[in-house]
Amino acid sequence: MSRTKHCTLALCLTLPIGIAACLLTLPQVLLSSQQVNSQSVTIPISDSTAKQLSITIQVPIGAATETITDAYHIYLPIVYGSGQWTDCSQSSFGTMLIHGEPNDWITPADVLIYANDQLGVKGITGTGAPSELVRDEWFGRLPGWTRSFMRGVYAQLEPIHETAIRFGMGDMYECFSYGPESVHEAGEEALDPPYWVPRAEALAEAAGKCLIYGPAVQDYELLATPEGEDGPRDDLLANLITQVAPHVDIWIIQLAKYQFWVDGGRDEDGNPYTMDDFRSWVSGWVSWIKTANPNTKVWTQLGIGRFDPLQQVCLPPQPPEYILEYRETLIEAGVDGVWVMPAMPCQLSGNPQDHEYYLQSLAIFQEAIVLACGQ
Repeated sequence: MSRTKHCTLALCLTLPIGIAACLLTLPQVLLSSQQVNSQSVTIPISDSTAKQLSITIQVPIGAATETITDAYHIYLPIVYGSGQWTDCSQSSFGTMLIHGEPNDWITPADVLIYANDQLGVKGITGTGAPSELVRDEWFGRLPGWTRSFMRGVYAQLEPIHETAIRFGMGDMYECFSYGPESVHEAGEEALDPPYWVPRAEALAEAAGKCLIYGPAVQDYELLATPEGEDGPRDDLLANLITQVAPHVDIWIIQLAKYQFWVDGGRDEDGNPYTMDDFRSWVSGWVSWIKTANPNTKVWTQLGIGRFDPLQQVCLPPQPPEYILEYRETLIEAGVDGVWVMPAMPCQLSGNPQDHEYYLQSLAIFQEAIVLACGQ
């Protein structure tokens, strides 16, 4: 027995009951499922459980069908929609609070305040610096949350607490958040965590706050890759994490690379990466962190929406089950919560359609929270 599932780009896929798949991107010429002069093309799908599925789409007669399988992407994991999601008392959500545009119909603050007021959710949030707006409209409306000020370099953390006091916020946040990345302004600072993280910890402790640490996975892997070798060695990576974790209260793993691989990547033998691979990658990090510091909470960043660097456009956001399926796997890997981040190029884009997809990503995030926490 089968059913028809409506997908993000209004293309219908016929799949077995209990399975939902949605197209990430498809050339405009393929979007219509009712083209008059068209031919059927069957495309195989390998899902995260290695079951063999396929979809049939209509394309114009004369289209180069041999290249069609390279012209689309499918959101993975394929979602087996049981509707049974881990509730928020066991694994919560968070995101970064940023300013919106005047005509935005939803903002990150709207999502978290709704979760707080309507569902009783308590999670983690953060923003760049203290201000009256942050005090009155954001942090002041999220009591019980772990609220933080987020900076990418140590020098920018130093004045945070004094600034918070000046705005009457000295007791209205719980943590300093330190997220150095070598590809951004931190540069070499991000590549010496055994030196800089204890310094950030000392700043936080002096203010009576905890420390959230969110480095890039790729920086750690770079540091754990011996000269002349292609990739990191687990023993070197574990040793580095072991040095840093005792100084961290909450570690947010920026695992965008792993998520990207599972969404559409293949290994050296051409096999699609699976959710089992994803679980294995993340559980290694969780184990290293919690072995070095059992008191550290481990969260992970998870992207929603996508910017296509080849076409230079933003793509429609994934369904809420996409977030929740990843979340279930992360829970199995020992993760304590999920920090959901819409694609920032879409939020910052001057293209109205790109920005609309960013807003839709926020709405999808809110829907995921409702599905998990409103049961």
